[in-house]
Amino acid sequence: MFLKNEHHIVRYCNPATVDHISGKITSKAFELKPKFKRGKRKPEKYLSANWIEKYSNNIIESMKKILLDFKRKRYTVKKNGRFALLNVGEIIRHVRENTQGKFNLSVKTRCNLFDKSHCGIFGYSIKNNNHIPGLILDKLKDTLPAEY
Repeated sequence: MFLKNEHHIVRYCNPATVDHISGKITSKAFELKPKFKRGKRKPEKYLSANWIEKYSNNIIESMKKILLDFKRKRYTVKKNGRFALLNVGEIIRHVRENTQGKFNLSVKTRCNLFDKSHCGIFGYSIKNNNHIPGLILDKLKDTLPAEY
């Protein structure tokens, strides 16, 4: 299912993607990474995030449940990491406009038993890491703490 333009997502940004001096999230947090399966390198096909409105329109209430999802799947959230809050429609529109329509991002649910709010940003590849992550960062709505 595609998320609506008015919906919001959060992306966990580990401490390596947060500037240690300013505490600001860097574009590195939105880069697709190579994955290794059975010794073969396979790039990520989408950027993982979590859907705020899956649980509630209240960001704090949703964040508490999203953090439970992270615990359920045994994903370590470090206290000096951050969550990037983004509006779905804004990132789609900004990337499309700033790439002259070459990139049409979409945000789709990827929910599963352990991560009920999981979603992904689709529409770019690891080859575009030098440009698209910065455009996504341009539309950062807020930086949220990793603990609630």
